Amino acid sequence: MASSNSPHQGVTYNFAKKIGQPPKPRVEKDLLAYRIVAPKWAKTALSGEGARLNGGRWNSPGHPMVYLSTSRALAALELLVHLTTPITRRVPRVIITVRVPRELVGGRLFTSEGWQREPPGVDSTDQGDDWLSCGSSAGVLAPSVILPEESNLLLNPLHEDFRKVEIESSRPFSFDSRLAQK
Repeated sequence: MASSNSPHQGVTYNFAKKIGQPPKPRVEKDLLAYRIVAPKWAKTALSGEGARLNGGRWNSPGHPMVYLSTSRALAALELLVHLTTPITRRVPRVIITVRVPRELVGGRLFTSEGWQREPPGVDSTDQGDDWLSCGSSAGVLAPSVILPEESNLLLNPLHEDFRKVEIESSRPFSFDSRLAQK
């Protein structure tokens, strides 16, 4: 074997120790969640007022709820599915990053038959309304209709622990022009 002038000559690495061992899970103390809104709604984005007035997938009208996504990409898809014209897709928006203490999130809503119905029906709204009224937690995860393997985070703005939820940041957001033209 020819000699080497490598600075690593004589250094051995033991990669075998790492093979087959799962990485140690890194558990974050807080969840980050995202919401994209028109700038005029940025200051009230966590009020739940829009959902109270109009209802949503997981709540009926009259019940305030804050809808967030667990990734920026899912937040964009959740908005994009409701913007049906190129003009509405070109409107400038704000993406808000929200920090939610993990202990405020009390599990996941289950998916019963019909939860993906369009428009949403009692299969999902009753479940969300029940969660709100029982007051068991300030937040709960719910599957996305667009990507059921991904989660949205629902918050109860009337829960006593909701005050622990913080807006971490907000910045301008716009869809890529290729999406805005479709």
